[in-house]
Amino acid sequence: MIGLAPDEKQLYLVDGDSVIHALDSSGSPIWKLASPQKLQNVPSIAPSGDLYLDATDNRYKHTWLRLSPQGETLPFTWPQAFTSPFILSAVAFGPQSELILLAPRGVSVLDAAGAVLHDCSDPGQKRKFFANAGPQVGSAAGQPALFYVDPQDVLVALSLDCRVVWRLPLSEPAPSLDPGGNPEKLSTALAWSPQGMLYVGRANGQVLAIDSKGTLAWSSRPDERLGQITNIRSGEAGKVYALGQLGYFLAVPPGGQDTRVHEFYDPGLPFALQALPGGAAVLQGSALQVFNTDPTRRVNDPPAVPPPAGPDQARQEIVQYLLDDILTYRLGLKSGSYQQMDQPLWEKDPAQAVLIVLAEAASGERSETFGVDGDRPLRAWWYADGELYEATDPQQAISIYEERYVNGPTPQRWNRYNFGVISISPDARQAKAYVDLRCGGLCGSGYSLSLKRSLGGAWWKISEWMLWIS
Repeated sequence: MIGLAPDEKQLYLVDGDSVIHALDSSGSPIWKLASPQKLQNVPSIAPSGDLYLDATDNRYKHTWLRLSPQGETLPFTWPQAFTSPFILSAVAFGPQSELILLAPRGVSVLDAAGAVLHDCSDPGQKRKFFANAGPQVGSAAGQPALFYVDPQDVLVALSLDCRVVWRLPLSEPAPSLDPGGNPEKLSTALAWSPQGMLYVGRANGQVLAIDSKGTLAWSSRPDERLGQITNIRSGEAGKVYALGQLGYFLAVPPGGQDTRVHEFYDPGLPFALQALPGGAAVLQGSALQVFNTDPTRRVNDPPAVPPPAGPDQARQEIVQYLLDDILTYRLGLKSGSYQQMDQPLWEKDPAQAVLIVLAEAASGERSETFGVDGDRPLRAWWYADGELYEATDPQQAISIYEERYVNGPTPQRWNRYNFGVISISPDARQAKAYVDLRCGGLCGSGYSLSLKRSLGGAWWKISEWMLWIS
């Protein structure tokens, strides 16, 4: 998580241990501060240079930290209306460093210390103001305004005293919901330029330029291979930098023509973007990558790994990725911390065990909710006490597990994961998959996953949507 000071002399990083690092323009450390609370997102930096950091404690109580550019704690009182860590959608700043909070309940404008200046909320219409993009503050019709996109895919310019200046529909008709039925996941990225232009990143990889009167100035060519634009920033001389959800960096010149596109070599979603003098910085995984126009500083990626020979090879790779995902991400094991066994684990009679089943894709109406058919297993594994065993007979492994843990005379705690590959793209570099957990009559959940294969040959998760829960 990175942020750049308004004077561009300091860069702020927040690491996975909630330690804030301040670096100078050469990358040398200036100061660091460990937060006693879990920091949630990129530092929000006011025009004054003060840092605001979203934090929660171990009871999920929501608050913010306010720091000076020197790392000193400054007074700030969090409004009582925003006590939940899940209720705040996004943050922006006014020209006088007013703090602007966007949430389902509406828009609130605070002073630097947290006092409410204006409250544009409408508690009776909880989704009225819900923006699907981080808000931006700029100028609309000659006055300071907040720009955001509502659930109907309409770009709204709202004055800081809560008046709508103009509205611009971005699509007609409004787009459909995602598989989870959530309008807020129809993400649109926004960036305001000091030159008076609002840049809008769209789900089809397109960038729009909107002037302060709400008129389209130019647009880049749609590029579906990029996925939706998840982050966008205004650079020098009218340039625009953006991130594509499918692992791309874009440099868009003024006018939107001749866009330069770079695909990241390593797996993982690029999740932070900051414009810099002469270029931009991007965080992807644990790596900070800097893009500029200086050819003497160019670093070449290794040669791309050849794509899968066909869908069968791609399926094998995806199955291994999903199995690792279940063991590490969902069960919380460290990679390589378990041992592959040749002996059936049920012969050891473990007190608890986890069943993992690779199954065929479901068909018919059930396929919209339940991605795989657990009654048609292809492979099955038992996991217990740091040991993993793949059964030679998947149905036998399932039957023994159900008899011992699910339907036995003294039912025990049990967990069964079903997963499968739903579809693979023609170039074998993208796929849809499904994973669910069954743990009792009213215990379980199922997820739809979008996956991509990186240039380095590793699969990674683009997105994950919950399809059902019980």
